[in-house]
Amino acid sequence: MSKYVNLNGTLISMAQPLFFESNRAFRYGDALFETIKCHNGQPLFIQEHMRRLKRSMKLLSYQQNDLIDANTISNETERMLRRNRWMEGARLRLAVYRIDGGLYTPESNQVNVLLSAEENVEGYPLHPRGYDIEIFTEMPKPSGQLSSVKSANSLFYIMAANRRVKEEKDELILTDDNGNLLEGVSSNLFLIIDNEMYTPPTSQPILPGIMRGLVIKMAKKSGIRVNEVPLRLSHLEAANEVFFTNTIQGAIWVRAFRQKRYFHRISDQINAFLNQSIGLKSVLTE
Repeated sequence: MSKYVNLNGTLISMAQPLFFESNRAFRYGDALFETIKCHNGQPLFIQEHMRRLKRSMKLLSYQQNDLIDANTISNETERMLRRNRWMEGARLRLAVYRIDGGLYTPESNQVNVLLSAEENVEGYPLHPRGYDIEIFTEMPKPSGQLSSVKSANSLFYIMAANRRVKEEKDELILTDDNGNLLEGVSSNLFLIIDNEMYTPPTSQPILPGIMRGLVIKMAKKSGIRVNEVPLRLSHLEAANEVFFTNTIQGAIWVRAFRQKRYFHRISDQINAFLNQSIGLKSVLTE
């Protein structure tokens, strides 16, 4: 059975070509995207994803599009997932890219909207093993306004991901020019030190993940003090718990950093809460 994507509100078989060589996303990385977890055919935390996407579109001078609306995206996503028979768990990619035309200077700021998906585990699994991590020292993450944009130009993250494979680690922590700890390759970074939560502030060149914001809200509601401050190696060495967050996996706990070992009470609680919030009563394991 052929699978389908959704281009500008039209379901198209994945067996058909979607664009030509003149596509600006292909030529220049002139595209934005959101990675969204779906449950029962519906994208989760869609309002938060839409707010972030619209901010990025404004920064890049993309014209707003009627499809970039939480209700419309939810309906179009459900239609596509139902056609593909992926109604339980799915990983959605919402891509927005400028229409063809121009070199570096675009001929138009109008955009195309592409929804694609793949099957994914239902809910947020509790990780039995935890991550073994290291710090990415090959190059610092570039700073500036674009550092907080989820764009198709992901060469820095690809370099870090390749290094992660070479070093046989589960995740690498990215740093800035000053050696501050920022985030993972595809996740935000959290530490627990003496029952307080620590995470890098948005004033640093981090990608402010949707799950990051939700975890901060959950922690404050539970009475946990949250410190959004620059993090150094000394914080990592002093931490009782370290975990990463992203919208697909929730919280992923860290087992080891070099000789240091960590607990995972808070990260387990976060994923248990996320599972309960979408109606999954059982605790999932990988």
